[in-house]
Amino acid sequence: MVVGLISLAVSFSLLLVTVPKGLSSTSADVSAPAPSSTIPPKGSTPELTAPAALHVTDGLLLIQARDARDGRQSVTAEDGRTVSAVHLVTFSSHCMSVLRTETELGADEWFDLDREEFAYLGRAGQLHIIDSAGSRITTRSGISMEGDDPWLPLDTDGIPVGIGTVMTADDNVVGYAMRCNHGTWAVRYADLLALINDGRGAQP
Repeated sequence: MVVGLISLAVSFSLLLVTVPKGLSSTSADVSAPAPSSTIPPKGSTPELTAPAALHVTDGLLLIQARDARDGRQSVTAEDGRTVSAVHLVTFSSHCMSVLRTETELGADEWFDLDREEFAYLGRAGQLHIIDSAGSRITTRSGISMEGDDPWLPLDTDGIPVGIGTVMTADDNVVGYAMRCNHGTWAVRYADLLALINDGRGAQP
């Protein structure tokens, strides 16, 4: 009887010692998941692109006024080249700036409409805009706000991106257009050159 009790006590003691040890051993065998983290390359910065510019004539370029900088800056010409240009004048109320570059950008072709015909075609929906994204934006007849000569407000079927080329139905270039202050404004080629030459519209 005494021997049996001693044997039972020994077995129970072994059980108490073995179970915690077994649990501890099992727990130690399970490796904790390694924390995952992605470290960006040291010193990495977003790629900067020179703003798009539209060639007018004789090294003159048009860009959005918000992209213009005082002095010299780099811009992307229509052929994809990055060229250096100097700021000449900004027409702040129409969100358009003019730069000059010494880089040869090829000959320009344009058709000179008089101002009345330009306004008539624009309001009659007979002009369209090719914007900087290459989209064709058509004008349409409608009631626009009064124009600020020589700037013509246009009603359009879309919103042009950047500076756009204004063309007739037979694809003659007659002017340029820009989305500004919730409206689309166009200016004849000849009027734009006159504005540049005499500096009208320049604002500090």
